[in-house]
Amino acid sequence: PRADEHGDWRYYGVLQLGYLGTGGDDRNALWNRYADWDGGLILGLLDMSFERPVDGSYANVRASRLSDDDQYYQAVYGRAGSYKIEAFIRDMPNLLSSDAKPIWNGVGTNTLTLPAALVAGASTSSQVASVSAATPERTLSVKRDKQGIGYSTYLSAQWTAYANVTDEERKGARAYGGPFFFNYAFPGDGGVLETVKPLDDATIDFNGGLRYAGAVWRMDFGYQGSFYRDRYTRYTYPMPFALTPTIPNAISAPLTSGQMSTEPDNNYNTLRTTFTRKLPLNGELSLTASAARMSQSDNLIAPIDCQGVFGIGLNGSLAPGPQNPYLYSCANWNTTAALSRPSADLGIDTTVLDARIVLQPDSAVSVRGGLKFNRE
Repeated sequence: PRADEHGDWRYYGVLQLGYLGTGGDDRNALWNRYADWDGGLILGLLDMSFERPVDGSYANVRASRLSDDDQYYQAVYGRAGSYKIEAFIRDMPNLLSSDAKPIWNGVGTNTLTLPAALVAGASTSSQVASVSAATPERTLSVKRDKQGIGYSTYLSAQWTAYANVTDEERKGARAYGGPFFFNYAFPGDGGVLETVKPLDDATIDFNGGLRYAGAVWRMDFGYQGSFYRDRYTRYTYPMPFALTPTIPNAISAPLTSGQMSTEPDNNYNTLRTTFTRKLPLNGELSLTASAARMSQSDNLIAPIDCQGVFGIGLNGSLAPGPQNPYLYSCANWNTTAALSRPSADLGIDTTVLDARIVLQPDSAVSVRGGLKFNRE
C-alpha cells in the first residue's frame, strides 16, 4: 500500500463501509446463527497500520463487522526485537431458535414460573397444549463476549517472556431437557415438555512462560490455567401436568416442582517444560514434561424438590405408612443430607513425559525414535 507520513511515522490503512438490508423471514435461526443480521449502516473493516522506522516501533488498529451483537476490535503496539502488547474485544451471537414457544415466565433466569392459566401439578395435557398454542414465538439465543490482552518481550538476545489472559462471558437462554411421558397410551398421565435453561457463566484462561533460543539449546517453561464459573448451581420450574396412575384405585402425589443442575465451577492448571538440543548428524533431541490437574468440587443439589410426599398412594389414600409402600416422604429426599457426599470433589491428574530424537545424516536418510509416558 502507499504510505503517508507524519513526522517519524508512516501510516496506511483500509476503510470499508456498507449498508445491510434484510427482509422476509430474517429471524430464521439457521440463517442468523452466528451473525444476527440487523439492517443498517455497517462498518465492514477498519485496518490501520503505523510504523516508525527510526526505532522499529509499530502499531495496528483493526475493527470489523461492527453491529449491536457482532463485533471485533484489536489493537497492537510494539517495537521490533523488543516487545509487543495486544488487546482484543469480540462479541458473537449464537441464535439457537427463532420460533420457540416456551410456556414459562422468567425465561433467562434460574426460576421459571407458570402463567396464571396453568396450575402446577394439576393441569391437563389439553390445557398445557392450549397455553402453548397461544404463546407468542420468541428467539432463544446466547451472546458471547470475549476480551483479552497479551504481552511478550525480549529479556535478552536469547530469552523471551510472554503472558496472555482472556475472559469469555456467555449470557442468554437455550432450550433444554425436561420430563416426558407418552400420554397417548394413558391420556390422563402427564405429557412431554422442554424447559429453558439460563446461561450466565464465564471462563478465564491464562498462559505465560519463558523461552530460551540459543545456538545449541532451546528451552520453554510454561503455565496454563483455565477457570470456569457459573452464576447458577441449578434452575427450577413448576411442573404443570397432573399425574394419573393406571393402577386401579391408586392416586399420585402431585409433583409441582422440577429442577436441573447446571455445569459445575471447575479449574484446570498445567505446568510444562521442553528442552531441545541439536545433535551431530544434523540431529535433534527433545524432551517434554508436563503435569496437569483438572478439578471441580461444586456443592451437589438435593435429589428432589418437593414438599409432603411423592409416589403412588393405594386405595385412594396419600397417607404415609405401611399401607402405602410406594409413597415416600419428601423430607427424606429434598435435602442434601440424602446424598452420600455434599460435593463432587472430583479431580483428574495427568503426567506426561515425551522424548523424541531425529537424525538426518543424509538428505535421503532419516532416523527417528520416540518414547512417551502418559499417566492419568
